[in-house]
Amino acid sequence: MTFPDSPPAEPPPTELPPPPDTGRAVASLLSRLGGFGLELILVPCTFVFGWVGWWIIAWADGQTPAKSLLHQHTVSARDGRLASFGRMAVREAVGKGIGAILVLAGVYFVLPLVAAAGLLYGVVGAALAVPDPRRRTLWDRIAATVVVEGDPPPPVPPLPPSPPMEVTDPVEPSTAPV
Repeated sequence: MTFPDSPPAEPPPTELPPPPDTGRAVASLLSRLGGFGLELILVPCTFVFGWVGWWIIAWADGQTPAKSLLHQHTVSARDGRLASFGRMAVREAVGKGIGAILVLAGVYFVLPLVAAAGLLYGVVGAALAVPDPRRRTLWDRIAATVVVEGDPPPPVPPLPPSPPMEVTDPVEPSTAPV
């Protein structure tokens, strides 16, 4: 699996709390926990389908529904740029999806051990943020991202069109005045 901007060959240093280019504070453990709780409230309130649509649309801004309400966004751990749609898809669908599928399958098929494995995956994945100075969970590590405070930067406006160039007849070197 490759990302549009391939991940670094070695893990990024963990001594630097904020990613370099953002200058924004890394989201605290309490705000990350609040985001999880808010997601649990938003899913049933939007009848799941609304949340899934909002969830996918928010990826373009490096956010999830809860992150957009809490004014947080996700950036690349390597260079601090806004996480791409693909990176967010890996982070959310693959990183968090594994645990969610296990829990849902365990509940639906009445397999308590499968549901417990999904819960354990989520708890251990989230617990990885406790000792990390950048507060990265398992899904942040999978996608090489960091969650920071503040709204995402505005999109870069397109450059104005350049004026048309005036083309003149070329002068051949043998007939050019000296």
